[in-house]
Amino acid sequence: MLPSLMNRLSPAPGDYARSIAKSFLISADMTHGVHPNYASKHQDEHKPTLNAGVAIKLNAKQRYASEVLGAFLVKRLAALKGATCQEFQVRNDSPCGSTVGRECTAACHSS
Repeated sequence: MLPSLMNRLSPAPGDYARSIAKSFLISADMTHGVHPNYASKHQDEHKPTLNAGVAIKLNAKQRYASEVLGAFLVKRLAALKGATCQEFQVRNDSPCGSTVGRECTAACHSS
């Protein structure tokens, strides 16, 4: 649906292709702040902090869509607008990486 919509919104036939060539896609959702009772579920130096800027979620098991180029672009765009970013590193033994932290929440409450 998105390609069709973008194609129809393009004023000239070649505009759609040029727009795609100059674009990038960001996979964005939300993250949780650290619950004080379960702080050990996060890396010590990479805990998500509320109101501390855009959180870029990373995971060694690649359960998030974050990658180097995308993280760089988000950081650069944030800096241009005066915003801050923080990196949120999920522990390797954490089952995190699904929609809205369903498995993080289950893991935290089952410990």
